[in-house]
Amino acid sequence: MRVTLLLVFQTSLFSFLSFSQTVEVVDKINLKINGHHIYRQDKSVLITAFGQPLNIEPYLNEIEETGGNKYVYDGLVAYVISNHVQSIDITKNTHSITSNNISIGMNLNTLQSLYPLSYAAKDSYGMFINTKN
Repeated sequence: MRVTLLLVFQTSLFSFLSFSQTVEVVDKINLKINGHHIYRQDKSVLITAFGQPLNIEPYLNEIEETGGNKYVYDGLVAYVISNHVQSIDITKNTHSITSNNISIGMNLNTLQSLYPLSYAAKDSYGMFINTKN
């Protein structure tokens, strides 16, 4: 059986209030995907860094009651609202996160030592690490 770790970076008010005491918070300055600052950037920065997506799908963020588009890449999904990247799902080890060089498939003991609160709060959907401006 293959286990995939899904890391989600988000800063919605709901997630901050829900998880602020139970997960780590990373400054967005330290957050790069494959060496690129795309989080909270204009979608043009995303496209410049990763090229044209395989697919662009509409989606609705029910918590914040806003609509946007999912930019689907191989192993990465970027959620874009009002032309800015609001959330990123990484699902393949072809992408790494500069903050502590996290990648999908890395040893869970390493993640546990880097982010003990987030690791303790993980669930079947993945592990959450919030960001701050």
